[in-house]
Amino acid sequence: MRRKTLILAALMILVAFPVRGGEQASPPAGSPSFTYRKVSLKKYILIDKGMSEAQVFSLLGPPSWVDRWTCEVSQGCHLKKVYYYLGNPTNREMTTVIYFTDGKVTSKERFRSWLSR
Repeated sequence: MRRKTLILAALMILVAFPVRGGEQASPPAGSPSFTYRKVSLKKYILIDKGMSEAQVFSLLGPPSWVDRWTCEVSQGCHLKKVYYYLGNPTNREMTTVIYFTDGKVTSKERFRSWLSR
């Protein structure tokens, strides 16, 4: 439950800080704040632990949103990234989330985008 709450909170942040081409940028005036990028189940199944960011990017294309941070020095500095592929809730599409540590897939998940409505 806590994980879903964190993901929903992160998705709400997407409205304010969309990503295009892997960099944070504000949307142009009058445009949607982010782009829906549906990932088919077929492609989702092909994503495995240990895949590189480049492999995921070439398979799924650019994500709707990228979140990145580094861990505390006491825990060892590792670059963490999360790719969000947002499904359109109007079309009842799934949202896909891919987690990376130091450029390699560590986990993935999918959930229904329309549950938050």
